[in-house]
Amino acid sequence: MKITKKIIAVMFAVMFAVIGTMSVFALTACPDCGRIFESGSAYNVHTKVCKPAGDKKITYICSYCEAAYETKAMFSAHVDSCALKPSKPEKGNSNACKKCLEVFEDENAYNNHIQICRDVYACSKCSKEYTTSAFRNAHFLVCNFIDDDVVVEVNILNNPGSKAIKYGEILKVSAEALNLPAGATLKWAVDGDSVEIEPSADGKSCSIEAVGDGKSTVFVRVTDADGNPMRDIYGTEVYDSEVVDVDGGFFQKIVSFFKNLFRMDRTVTN
Repeated sequence: MKITKKIIAVMFAVMFAVIGTMSVFALTACPDCGRIFESGSAYNVHTKVCKPAGDKKITYICSYCEAAYETKAMFSAHVDSCALKPSKPEKGNSNACKKCLEVFEDENAYNNHIQICRDVYACSKCSKEYTTSAFRNAHFLVCNFIDDDVVVEVNILNNPGSKAIKYGEILKVSAEALNLPAGATLKWAVDGDSVEIEPSADGKSCSIEAVGDGKSTVFVRVTDADGNPMRDIYGTEVYDSEVVDVDGGFFQKIVSFFKNLFRMDRTVTN
């Protein structure tokens, strides 16, 4: 019976994609890494610098428009002038998000929030969330046909989306996976040079040490028995991620030195 439901689900998904969202998938899915982009311009920039899975060269991706760059200098220059970057409120006023209107007293909390506050499209049947209405609509048509026990998911527990830590601190995070098939494992990776990661042997947790300055993105992915990234029925890679913003200024390095000297605990959690 499960096989029949899977076949029906896939047929509905394919039919919907062909009729309504063919251009979205065709134009915005990277042929090398499978990443989906909401805008054609971000996709075009990404494909110019995207490296095959075996190439370890790092790319830097703008959290506002998803443009990608090979060097940190080019990336930083872009972020400073990104057209989609929200403007800061005038001094003396509250830090209010223009999208959701949430107000922040702390400017750092405001800056972290506006990088992750985006439109979210949720399925009215199961409440599963998607970044585009096209993905939500495709899922909605097959939602009733998909058994819960065959949907593979992975989530970083208590993930705030963006976490600010100081130089020398170690952020401890854990991941929860649902319905992993036989042979599947969790693998951690990092995009950026401000942190270094040390995953646990079983992949269920990871230590993230702040060793530089700026933002890095930490990923946890589900891989099959052959080490290949797993994808859902829509072709989307099964993963979760969190942005880690490191304050690596001179003062923080001095503080870290004395914490190490006196063997003080540097561990923080989400």
